[in-house]
Amino acid sequence: MTVDFDKELAVAMRAAAKLYGEPDKRFTIKPVQPHTERYAQAKVDPNTLTVTVHVSELSLFPDPDAEAKYQLWHEAVHCLFPVNRMDTLWFEEGVALRFALKHTPISPKQLKANRAALQSPWKDVYRAFTAFNPSDAQIREIRNRAPEKLLDNVTAKIVTDVCKVRYKVCAPLFQRLSATDR
Repeated sequence: MTVDFDKELAVAMRAAAKLYGEPDKRFTIKPVQPHTERYAQAKVDPNTLTVTVHVSELSLFPDPDAEAKYQLWHEAVHCLFPVNRMDTLWFEEGVALRFALKHTPISPKQLKANRAALQSPWKDVYRAFTAFNPSDAQIREIRNRAPEKLLDNVTAKIVTDVCKVRYKVCAPLFQRLSATDR
């Protein structure tokens, strides 16, 4: 493994912040930790105001370095606006998926493979998000209008006002991932 997890996460967070706005400065990002789950995860501790990003078992992937980068770039979005809940709003998960699949510094072939490997519910989230297809500037404006600037607090009214679309276009993005989806 040649990827420095903490440095890569910092690079990804700077890239995400340029697009979507600065991270919540109250939170400290702790060192990245591996875990045995089959998914990456940003765990928020609201008492200590810390976020710990966990990466999945990377040895299961053909290119562990590319997978590490992809997971860290995805989780960087969640680190910008940390909330202590696992039932992520599809809108926020869509931003994280799009950001990772568009901006992670890995080969186009690997990004295509990552896109093809998406499973439900993430595949459904990504499909709904790309069908809606807000611009990065619109995502930033949506975040700025959301209470506390949290994507978890985005409402349909904010999205329809910023993007000038009818509700049915973005309606799927207001579902939440369930705890059993992980």
